[in-house]
Amino acid sequence: MTKERIRVLIADDDGNAINTLRNYLMLDRDQEFIVSSESSPNRVLAAIDKIKPHVVLLDNQFADEEVGIRDLLPRIAGQFPHVKVIVVTGHRGSDTDQIKEALAWNIAGFLDKQGLEPGDLRKKVRNAFETLRREDRNLD
Repeated sequence: MTKERIRVLIADDDGNAINTLRNYLMLDRDQEFIVSSESSPNRVLAAIDKIKPHVVLLDNQFADEEVGIRDLLPRIAGQFPHVKVIVVTGHRGSDTDQIKEALAWNIAGFLDKQGLEPGDLRKKVRNAFETLRREDRNLD
């Protein structure tokens, strides 16, 4: 049986983080991930519209303080309600308020960049995709 392709958008302004997350997904032998990335928070919504990802790995804190998850999560939820968002944090402990706010937007989970294991990332993305599949059987 052929596995479904899972489209993932990595939205992060850290090139090293993008490369690490991409490699962790692309090296999976059991699942085919189609991975794209966007490093500008100002272009995340356009990238979602163009790529039509199933899952977005969204950095919790972009260097550009003008646009962050407090701005992006409501807009993603409003414009793309079928996209599952996993917030990726590198600021363990200092982002408690952001985490509380993100939970209100029904995100699919959190991942900590520090000590992230490839298997944990893949499992979270697959679980988010499975949730999406249960909610909408007409995935394309």
